[in-house]
Amino acid sequence: MQFRNVGASPPADEQCVIASTERLIVAALSSRAAAIFVREPFFDARYPRTSDADVLAFADGDVLVPERMNLPPAEGTLPVDVIWLPRPLLAAAPALAGQGLVLHRLATSRLLHDADGMAARQQAAVLAAMREPGAQAARIEGFFEMGFLAVREIGVTWDLPSFALFWLHMAAAATLAAGADALGLFCPNVYTRPFDALRDVEAATGWRWRDRLVGALRLDADPEEAAIARLPALRDTVARRFPVPDWPPAMRETTRAEYGYFRDADELAWRIAVAREMTAAGDTAAAMHYLRFWAYCLARVPMVWEAAAAGRHVSFMRPERAVGPALRRICPEIIAPVDAILAGDGIGRADVEAALAVVMALRADVLALLHDRGVRLADPKPWAPYRANADAA
Repeated sequence: MQFRNVGASPPADEQCVIASTERLIVAALSSRAAAIFVREPFFDARYPRTSDADVLAFADGDVLVPERMNLPPAEGTLPVDVIWLPRPLLAAAPALAGQGLVLHRLATSRLLHDADGMAARQQAAVLAAMREPGAQAARIEGFFEMGFLAVREIGVTWDLPSFALFWLHMAAAATLAAGADALGLFCPNVYTRPFDALRDVEAATGWRWRDRLVGALRLDADPEEAAIARLPALRDTVARRFPVPDWPPAMRETTRAEYGYFRDADELAWRIAVAREMTAAGDTAAAMHYLRFWAYCLARVPMVWEAAAAGRHVSFMRPERAVGPALRRICPEIIAPVDAILAGDGIGRADVEAALAVVMALRADVLALLHDRGVRLADPKPWAPYRANADAA
């Protein structure tokens, strides 16, 4: 299996900006991090005006925690997206090689800082282990598990079909990740930017899935009117109504970090700028998906706030209870704008079921691809929306 990560060398002036920014990243993080990696290529050539720096930092601790920093490069301010990971994970080559998107991020990153002189050898060991059939099967099974959970979530959101449709966005992204991995491709940002992975998978296979997914997921809307016009007011409502809670001791560090990350006004402004650059490049469907992810995360804030107030420890992303009743009780005023962003007007259960059929057809194609590529999986779980009576049986 040959994994590919192709990027052209940047021009000389851009190299100076990269070098100075990398020095700032190391200066900002090295007191806490034993190893620091940065995405390669450093800048995204497709969206150069809003490209950020993606960083992996390994340190003491046992959780995955996101952090956003803004650093001053030669001109302007560069957002730096940091994912903190436990230091021992980098040394556990077989385990990390099966870690899905964490592996995809590490495999597309370059070492910047190595405090104990071990990180370079450990990264090489991980990249060697990732080619083992068992490690690849574990990664792909993880993507299929995410797809299974996303489709299952539909069954508890029928009273808000727009949220059910959002989970089909996630199921489609997970399916594309499985296909990309089978082809030796990387897609570290697949849940926010699945059309990057789709483009690469289509180029490798000759598939033509883009139009089918855009139609099924209602991604042919104008991002400016459908999402950008609504998101700032939605964020303002959420931030005003739901300040940072008094976290119960058991609340996950990842949930605490994501709560602040998704409520941040500057972060939303930057995400809108990215979506506008996507739109200007003709990638309106990619922009709509990107903005819908943010709208969903803003809608999670009230539910996580309520869980914290009740002393429950929960995941930020996956609801532990039905979304409709929770939002109507906690923050009914955001339902209409979130509904409009996630699906547009007039979506019903039949529309979600039709979209599910399209995602299941994509899943079938990916399973056939895995078979052709010799990827051997345990029997994948059947994907179906949750049904209380059937699942309790």
